Amino acid sequence: MGFTSGFMNASLGNASPNSGICQTNISKAVNSSVEFWDRLTFGSEASLIDASLKFEDILESVHPIAYSCYFSISEFGNALDYYLLTIEHFNLLMYNLIHHSGKIYDTVFYLINHHKSYDLLEQTASDEEL
Repeated sequence: MGFTSGFMNASLGNASPNSGICQTNISKAVNSSVEFWDRLTFGSEASLIDASLKFEDILESVHPIAYSCYFSISEFGNALDYYLLTIEHFNLLMYNLIHHSGKIYDTVFYLINHHKSYDLLEQTASDEEL
């Protein structure tokens, strides 16, 4: 989910402001759901009160998720139309490639670093098992 979110932000940038709201509220709903279940299964009075607060957080996220995710689909469609227009015209394609080369470099650089750190974490975990 984190990789998809990062890819959407890097590729579309500010083309869809509602996507950031959508992602934030989805993350809030997922985290609150996990915490809700943890507190619900514990079963004490204090944990049940905390569970009700987490359920309230989940319900708070429903409207922003529905509203902003719905409109972000429309914004993604508009951005896709612009990308297709850019691909059809060589001058626009070259302009956008040069104009956004820094973002492209940053995206590739951080993607490579992310995969390297993930490989190192897997390697140290397998070394500790031995």
